[in-house]
Amino acid sequence: MRAFLLVLVAAAALAVGAAPASAVLFREFSTAAPNTLPAGITNGPDGALWFAENGGSAVGRIQVDGTLGAFPVGGTNNTLIGITRGPDGNLWVTDDLNGIIRRVTPAGGVTAFPLPTSSGAQDITTGTDGALWYTMRNVNKIGRITTSGAVTEYTLPQSTSLPYGIVSGPDGALWFAEESGRIGRITTGGAISEFNVPTPGSFPHDIAVGPDGAMWFTERDADKIGRITTAGAISEFPVPTPQALPLGITNGPDGALWFTESVAEAIGRITPDGTISEYPLPSPPGSPSDITTGPDGGIWYTRATDRVGRLDPSANPVTGQAVVAEPVEGNVLVRTPGSTFQPLTAGQVIPTGSEIDTTTGRIRITAGVGTDTSATKTIDYYQGRFKITQPATPNAVLRATLSGPLSRCRARRAGAGVAASKKKRKLWGDGKGSYETRGRRGSGTVRGTIWLVQDNCDGSTLIRVKEGTVIARDLVRRKNIRLRAGQRYVARPRRR
Repeated sequence: MRAFLLVLVAAAALAVGAAPASAVLFREFSTAAPNTLPAGITNGPDGALWFAENGGSAVGRIQVDGTLGAFPVGGTNNTLIGITRGPDGNLWVTDDLNGIIRRVTPAGGVTAFPLPTSSGAQDITTGTDGALWYTMRNVNKIGRITTSGAVTEYTLPQSTSLPYGIVSGPDGALWFAEESGRIGRITTGGAISEFNVPTPGSFPHDIAVGPDGAMWFTERDADKIGRITTAGAISEFPVPTPQALPLGITNGPDGALWFTESVAEAIGRITPDGTISEYPLPSPPGSPSDITTGPDGGIWYTRATDRVGRLDPSANPVTGQAVVAEPVEGNVLVRTPGSTFQPLTAGQVIPTGSEIDTTTGRIRITAGVGTDTSATKTIDYYQGRFKITQPATPNAVLRATLSGPLSRCRARRAGAGVAASKKKRKLWGDGKGSYETRGRRGSGTVRGTIWLVQDNCDGSTLIRVKEGTVIARDLVRRKNIRLRAGQRYVARPRRR
């Protein structure tokens, strides 16, 4: 039996865009108890990250290695939202429902400071005057509390301002987002200015200082990211995903800003020139809320389904050397060269030459396009086991070679006339870019389609196209076969 090669070349054009900045890797950690509902998150004085547990009446702590802990704040009917590191080295937490601001030491000691106005506080930050400043959404006020607990409140000019996010600006004033459609500014002496956001009904929610010295804010209902200078000039940038509902925003370590997309369940990234990239969060589902840059250079975020997550903004595929692999659904196993199969529970950079088992799962792989570009290409593989390889060349095809034993290859039954099983070893691919799936007797090279390559026990290889158009090249029979969606081709060995 002679071996032969079957080549498929897609008729569709290659669709690869420039990499946004890099691929990203996600890791997520379940909180210690159910129904904690993590909300605000901040850097602590101890090299860990601290977060408010909106449903847990506690302040959570997570080390950069994922080790979790929690400190109860007392009571059972609390609504903890905002959290920040104070100038005194403690954590300061807002309780919206009870009208309390709590000071929590790194050792877990809690002191409660009741506010003069019964309605509670939302977001909180440290001002340049050494005090803590916070927003009071329901009563349209900005509050100030010293580290000893002395409180001052400032009423905003508009009775329906609905202030939420607040940050200390580069001009020494406090800047805050008003969900009624304005950005506010208050000096440490209490002088207030307000600036209208151009888009009506934009619902500004959170705000952060960007790498360019301007303030950047999320527009929840307008699906935009806004920018305001210290002089009050505003620019707006639409988020690509409709109804994404951007919420939290933070200044990243890479010269960009990162934000949460609550409904889209994604993390967004925007550069100072307004270029936006979006990264879907891993399963299971859950709305992301607040976000901050951690002491380890990672982007940390809270998620409503009792999880705290981290993404690495600098995880890059290297053409011919490594790819970024993220689980999409089901069970995915990965075996790097020289190791054993391990579950892929979050995004990883894995070397070429690794073997991947998606028999009961689906994986998303981001690979480099070539050695002469920073562009990337992304593909999903599922329902199969395979090994990935890629040459270090300018036009580098990512190859997935079917691996593992042929399943249920039984001899023909007496009098049956057919094999006991026909479905033996397969792999589905779904992506845009230049990829090759190789079986024992054939391979399929495609660009932007959904296709199946399956090895059969009789030595043949089946290629089936679900979407797109490909050209099959049978090198043994020296003929081309154009396959469109719904068509298939079986490459058979020559008879002796």
